[in-house]
Amino acid sequence: MPFISRRNSSDIEEVVGGDTCKEVLDVIWDKVSPWIKREVIVEGESFRFAEKEIPDRDEIGKFVIFHDKTARKVYSVDQLTTDMLRKFRDKNVHVMAHVYGKSVSSKPIHQKMTAAILQPADRDRAGAHSTVMLTELAKKLKEIHGSYLSGNMSSWTMWANAIHSAPANRHEAMTNELPPVSLVHLFRSVPTSESERMRSTQHGLRIAGNLNDLYSENVKTLRQEFEKIKETVFRAFELYEVRLKSTEDMLAANGQLVDAMGSQLQVEVTAVSVEEENQINDIADCDH
Repeated sequence: MPFISRRNSSDIEEVVGGDTCKEVLDVIWDKVSPWIKREVIVEGESFRFAEKEIPDRDEIGKFVIFHDKTARKVYSVDQLTTDMLRKFRDKNVHVMAHVYGKSVSSKPIHQKMTAAILQPADRDRAGAHSTVMLTELAKKLKEIHGSYLSGNMSSWTMWANAIHSAPANRHEAMTNELPPVSLVHLFRSVPTSESERMRSTQHGLRIAGNLNDLYSENVKTLRQEFEKIKETVFRAFELYEVRLKSTEDMLAANGQLVDAMGSQLQVEVTAVSVEEENQINDIADCDH
């Protein structure tokens, strides 16, 4: 029976057989299950994934139909009977598998479903996933796996981006699984046993001790530089104090010199000057 996973794909010839309808359906399910994905439930213009993430053999009727090309008839799994199998014997019958379930049975429905739930609209202009969405998922991943994995925020964000880049029906499962193989090297296992925690603590203490020694050397160097600067500044203050004292002394000496010269220029009163001053008479103003 030819298996058609998509309408535009080429037929894949497979010969199936069995003594009962159940055996035939078991063989068919083994053949088509690799192409089957999580069922999508269509309700008008809304789409949502079914509660069960991985369909099993009992749900083959939700995905598979039979097309008798010669008779131009389509049969559901429930219509498959022993008599029908006899009619199908030595005939080519199309086993048509709907990847997301029989509700997604046409290209327009598939396009709407893809836009609604397979390709989230929360992207930037370049088509990349939004930072807010990636950050929220990264925090969720850290909450779920942080008890046994440790890594920086960029590692968790790369994990979140890998999940959003996968088909939407895989997001929930990938969130609860370990990181992809390509990102495993970005994470470290968190120690869980007492001995591992003890070794981790001792290692952390050694690192802290080394950092403390490094800081001690830095502080010592800073202290030495400070003392040199303080000594230089102190010497500069002393030099300025000497220069200031010298200027003050020079100013005082100049003041004394000016006072001495001023005293030499004072008018000396003598008997002759007194007599001459007495001979000066006031004259009446006749001009005004």
